Amino acid sequence: MTLGLCMIVKNESQVLERVLTSATKFANEIVIVDTGSTDNTKEIAKKFTDKIYDFEWIDDFSAARNFALSQIKSDYWIWLDADDIVPQKTADGIAEFMKNTDGTIDVVMLPYIINMTADGKPLFSYYRERIIKNNSDFYWQGCVHEVIQPKGNIVNLDFPIVHDKPKGRKNGTRNLDIYRKNIADGLGDFLGSGCEIVIHSLESLDSSIIKIVNENHSGRMVGAPITDVALSVLTKLEENKEQKFITYFAKNKKGEQIKSSISAIYGERDRIIGLFCINFFLNTSLFEFVNSFINTNTQENENNISENFVDNAEDLMIGALE
Repeated sequence: MTLGLCMIVKNESQVLERVLTSATKFANEIVIVDTGSTDNTKEIAKKFTDKIYDFEWIDDFSAARNFALSQIKSDYWIWLDADDIVPQKTADGIAEFMKNTDGTIDVVMLPYIINMTADGKPLFSYYRERIIKNNSDFYWQGCVHEVIQPKGNIVNLDFPIVHDKPKGRKNGTRNLDIYRKNIADGLGDFLGSGCEIVIHSLESLDSSIIKIVNENHSGRMVGAPITDVALSVLTKLEENKEQKFITYFAKNKKGEQIKSSISAIYGERDRIIGLFCINFFLNTSLFEFVNSFINTNTQENENNISENFVDNAEDLMIGALE
């Protein structure tokens, strides 16, 4: 049975060669999907494979990983992150397993060590789906902290993978940004088309909008600059650390009345790194606004459900079992 390696990478020149060198001991095929590197990541990858693909980042890890998976031709596939370490014993164990397997196993779970003590002993680890049969039953799910749903014939093998993030590498706000954008989508859908949701990043004021929902009212789009009022609100929020949001009334260029609320998005050391804006256009008709809260689906389906609101977990369990 053959084994293909699937990887998504971005600016991993510091660690990529280490993991790919280990992978050559057990992988018959290596697929690298680059989501926007600006260093020499792809040049390093070319030393090990010609299957290197570009994928435009869309704030969805599963989308990128599933694209990589779609390029695999091997019987099984394995995923690794660029900053993972594959110990020699693990590399040999995977190679031996692939040599002897008859194809009846669907998923192989391997220990994932994500924390080590100062003297190199595992501090925290758990089993993760690692080697998967290459068929349409298995695919990545979740935009952040993505997973494969293990099913079928599953085995656990004691061949650990070690996650070893380079020292000095900052976590950043990437995952939180994805969650915030999902919240914007959900809030925009809940409040209806009369409500515009905007997320500003303060990294570049000339192109600060990184997410906008129901943009038809203002005509703005992702990449548009911050407004003068938003800048004024930002100044006030920075001057008064106790104030986390400001609500105000305004008019746009069309003369439309808007009620807006701008909340600060905080990063490390309580530094404001972005703004979360809710703009409700007051010319939205009452019918349009109320209609967004009415279930227009006349058929009984998942939109018509009964929800139990309880005071504690015990009541929740009792209600679930009734």
